[in-house]
Amino acid sequence: MNTDFYPKTPAEIFDHTIYIYKQAFGKHLAFASIFGIIFFVLFFFMAVFAAIALAIVAVYAIAALALDLEGGSFLIGLLLSGVVVAPIYFIWLSVSSAGHILLARQTVYGHRARLQIRELPGVAARIFLTLLGVLIISTPFVFVMVAAATSGFVAFLLYNFPWVFFVLLLIFAAAYLLFTNIYSLAIVVTVCEKKTFFTAILRSWALVKGEFWKIAGMRLVWFFAALAIWAVGIGALSLITALVDGAIGTGVANFAVSSVITGILAVVSALFSTVIFFVIIPLDGIFHTALYYNQRIKREGLDIEIRLGRLRI
Repeated sequence: MNTDFYPKTPAEIFDHTIYIYKQAFGKHLAFASIFGIIFFVLFFFMAVFAAIALAIVAVYAIAALALDLEGGSFLIGLLLSGVVVAPIYFIWLSVSSAGHILLARQTVYGHRARLQIRELPGVAARIFLTLLGVLIISTPFVFVMVAAATSGFVAFLLYNFPWVFFVLLLIFAAAYLLFTNIYSLAIVVTVCEKKTFFTAILRSWALVKGEFWKIAGMRLVWFFAALAIWAVGIGALSLITALVDGAIGTGVANFAVSSVITGILAVVSALFSTVIFFVIIPLDGIFHTALYYNQRIKREGLDIEIRLGRLRI
């Protein structure tokens, strides 16, 4: 890598993100796959046991509060979301972000990318605390967003004003993107500077402010680019599956053989979709790592430290 090159324009930052990814693609994919499979298996079993336990708790709550069946179902949903889904998702996001950002940081400094297993739990724990801070400051905004979206949905149902609902959705989607821009670098700050909770969020804001709209635009473009990669992969797979399935329907008379081939296609489709998912997972952490270092290089002269780090190899 040319040690004198550092991204300056948004296009160069995007290119640099892909470069970082390519240098340790196998390790990023392996970590995303192995940890992702373990997480989904654990999540499934934990969700089953938690659902049973929370259903029992909800029955007592329904009886105590004299709620109807619909209200009880809503309560069970809230309990499942708040007690099971959110913490498990935060744990997964913490460990996943820690692994991919640690790998990306090594690549930025020109080191050979190796997953630091011993460092991973501590980094993930700090990220989890930072995510709690993000959740706290986001709660009022989310409540307002949900209330407005609900009002728009009611207007859509009762008064047949669909445009109100969709306009509100667009407004709040844009507002949410801008709001998250404040703490967009908080997780990378947690990994690279060992700050956590509100200090990481404040540090993120210090790096973002001054280029708030530029960074918000880059994050939006990157989001749609990652979405396009996923859509193209899934779309191509769906097209191939439909063509093969159509050929089977016209070319294979034996129903048993046709069923077997269709089943194989379904398995291959599921595996391919999973691979695409694991390929895309590292992109967010790598992009924000590249963005973080770009901001520090421009504002704090971090390129000198990076060059010195490469000279020590």
